[in-house]
Amino acid sequence: LQSVEPNAILFTNGDNDTFPLWYLQDVEGVRRDVRIANLSLLNTPWYIKQLKNTSPYGAPKIDMSYSNDEIEQLGLTRWDKNQQMSIPVPPDIIQKYNVTDTSIVKNGKLTWVMKNTAQYGDVKVVRTQDLVVLDIIMQAKWKRPVYFAVTCSDDSKINLDDYMEMEGMAMKIVPQKSPYNRMAD
Repeated sequence: LQSVEPNAILFTNGDNDTFPLWYLQDVEGVRRDVRIANLSLLNTPWYIKQLKNTSPYGAPKIDMSYSNDEIEQLGLTRWDKNQQMSIPVPPDIIQKYNVTDTSIVKNGKLTWVMKNTAQYGDVKVVRTQDLVVLDIIMQAKWKRPVYFAVTCSDDSKINLDDYMEMEGMAMKIVPQKSPYNRMAD
């Protein structure tokens, strides 16, 4: 909790990294501005709607494009081919993060390939949690920092690993490849 910026959204992996944070927020009053989004629970409509529609302790609701009815319909989604995704990166964000990637500066968007995250026989899919993570990141629009706890598995990061920078015990999504990943290329 202490690693992230104010009003951040922090994706956590499961019980062992989520419940201690909820305890700190609910009982000890620590960093109640941060919204914790448990990836395991992001596969359930009730939890997705809770993140979207409530503001515990005055923390901002998490913006999503899905209506409550659409959330009820989310499920495994066929994802046969890797899909190119884009997040707009406005000029003020390019300046704030000192983005030097010419493709991002020129096109005003971060583009990456989102791969399937599960496979059942020959059928490749993305999970509900992947669709919700994508939507939350897209709707944050760089106005609200988004992080993954270091305990999150690589397949939960919707292939945005190159666009994350370590801040304490969390990986922040940033609008350009992190210096570590640029050196590895």
